[in-house]
Amino acid sequence: MKYIILIVLQISMFAATTAGIGYWQILPDEQRGSTVSKESFEKIIENTWRLYHVESAQKGRVLVVKTKDWNTSYFSAWANKESDGTFSINFWGGLARLPYMTDAAFVLTACHEIGHIIGGDPMIKNKYLSHMSSEGQSDYFASTECMRKYDVAYGLDEVDNVDPYITSRCYENFEEASDFETCLKIAVAGASLTRNLSLLNGDEEVHADTPSQNIVENTIFDSYPSVQCRLDTFIAGALNEERPACWFAATDAEHIDKAR
Repeated sequence: MKYIILIVLQISMFAATTAGIGYWQILPDEQRGSTVSKESFEKIIENTWRLYHVESAQKGRVLVVKTKDWNTSYFSAWANKESDGTFSINFWGGLARLPYMTDAAFVLTACHEIGHIIGGDPMIKNKYLSHMSSEGQSDYFASTECMRKYDVAYGLDEVDNVDPYITSRCYENFEEASDFETCLKIAVAGASLTRNLSLLNGDEEVHADTPSQNIVENTIFDSYPSVQCRLDTFIAGALNEERPACWFAATDAEHIDKAR
């Protein structure tokens, strides 16, 4: 049991804290601002699995949806290697009911969990979890690859009233209107998701136009980057830019590029 709990905590999208939110569950009939419905919760999980189950199998990892429980009121999503050798993604409905959760932010959550399974290097260094991509890499995979693939296949919701900083950065990076719109959708989803992370952790709200100034000497392999750094990563993915230096050390770039 101790081993199972360790895995869930290490590779869950949300750190196990509710310090800032003041409550530790949201029941199915409660409305606290999320726009995710039971129908979209289930559809997003199935759609994301559908996008990657073949690719995952080709990499020797059978991808399954093990937990898709709308009625469970707690805040968690996680990836796991099961005892039968399959790799599972798991979701509780309480997470989807968090105040700033949108369908696109929940797609990003599902993409993050799949990123743990097929996101590649940098991997977690902990010997019990070394088969999983690190938290930063899972964020980067989710925003760089998975969200784009989802938008092409199923369509992400259009966004309006976008932060001017995000709009200007996407405009600078993309000439095609469709690429520009996708950039906006991914960045806005990242902003929504990290608002919930800040809320849960009791942190100050993070902002797109105030990126982390931290530069790591060593890549963060075994823990979460700061919430601001995670937002920076989602935005970097939306912009198709390099991994941020707030969690990824430049000295590892050559190794990662060769591995790919």
